[in-house]
Amino acid sequence: MKIVTAAELLILDKRQFDKEYYKWLEYCMEGDDMDHIKDDFTLRCEPLGITVDTIGYCISYSQGDGAHFDGRVDIPTFMEHTKLNEQYLALYLACKDDGSYVNISTTHRGNMQVNDWNMFANQTAPSGIFSDLPQEDWEDLVDAQTDDADMEGEVLALCRSLAHDLYVSLRDEYEHQTSEESFIESCECNDITFEIEEEDESCV
Repeated sequence: MKIVTAAELLILDKRQFDKEYYKWLEYCMEGDDMDHIKDDFTLRCEPLGITVDTIGYCISYSQGDGAHFDGRVDIPTFMEHTKLNEQYLALYLACKDDGSYVNISTTHRGNMQVNDWNMFANQTAPSGIFSDLPQEDWEDLVDAQTDDADMEGEVLALCRSLAHDLYVSLRDEYEHQTSEESFIESCECNDITFEIEEEDESCV
């Protein structure tokens, strides 16, 4: 018998290499080796006004693959990031005074949706450059900008885009961690070798 490394096994006996590789795949992703990806994503969302509570994802199942998250969106910060504060200044000022936020949740099929609106912007008092506006006119203005802004659609669009980016990062990491190269590297780090039959080099 001959002792070989995983890299050598790939060259000398592909069939046995595949057998050992697929056996390794059964446990190589035990635990959650994606924590650093999820932590980075959570930090990325914070400046956008998005607090991420939980993250879910499905990878390597073809249909239904994707990522999603539940959390809370601070509307004023969200508007600043998307520049909606410049387009809808009255609504922005009202949301800032009101502390408006919405929650993002995920259905059992992984679809993200906006719920639990905590936004009573039209119940605020005129502020900023609108300070001298009568209360009734202020409320009408805020209501009109709320309708035009389509805040639910804007929030969902950004969150779904972020979830897609998250999925791509998770998928790429999964493919890396389950690659043949990672298997070979794991064997090298753990001094794992394999036995193969030595070729008979004798001449008859």
